[in-house]
Amino acid sequence: MLANVYFVNSTLKSFARMPLRAEDVAKVIALIDDGRCLRYAAAAARTPYSTVRDTVKRFRETHSYCRKPGSG
Repeated sequence: MLANVYFVNSTLKSFARMPLRAEDVAKVIALIDDGRCLRYAAAAARTPYSTVRDTVKRFRETHSYCRKPGSG
């Protein structure tokens, strides 16, 4: 079991921090609402913890799965 956890964690480090698709946001929000922690949701979505944290924060503020419009 520990080998799987190590593999998931080492794999997550290689991902670039990118916005999640609407489907992934819905999956993460469902996991969080189901009582899972942010780290579990990040591992399930194969996304860095900070991306999931920011995505959940944005969803709680806007109640939308869509990204905010960019600046510029």
